[in-house]
Amino acid sequence: MTEQLKYSLLKISKSLQQQQKIKKTAAAFTLVELLLSISIMLMLVVVSAPVYQSFQFANELDNAVTLTVSSIRTAQNFAITGKDDASWGVNIGSQNITIFRGDSFSARDASFDTTTILSSNISTAGLSTVIFGKNNGLPNTTGTINLQNNAGNLKTININAKGRLNY
Repeated sequence: MTEQLKYSLLKISKSLQQQQKIKKTAAAFTLVELLLSISIMLMLVVVSAPVYQSFQFANELDNAVTLTVSSIRTAQNFAITGKDDASWGVNIGSQNITIFRGDSFSARDASFDTTTILSSNISTAGLSTVIFGKNNGLPNTTGTINLQNNAGNLKTININAKGRLNY
């Protein structure tokens, strides 16, 4: 019996050792699995980068339109309410928008300026200066302001004779 008992214990011991080896190898990742995971993540990054950049350009263009419209409306409201008993205007430069007091951008008092900076990925074209008449808020000119991002997307803001904005 003792030999049979020794044989049974030896058999159980070998079985336990085999189970421990299986557990050790099953808990680790193989090099192939690791490389496959890294390559899948890299493919996701490569595919998503242009989508993210496109989204960023579109968002910057939308922000530029919002800032431009907000600046135009602010200057018009200042003129309608007769703030500082003066006309108010907006100058749209290549990288900034300036709300100014006065009948001309070049002859303005710069201490009243409010300047908003546009993204460097936005270019402007069309009307550059619009001045709103004191108390009536009517623009001195009509036309369009074009905003374009680096991806070539274009948004247009139209100003009519009554100062209404369409965009």
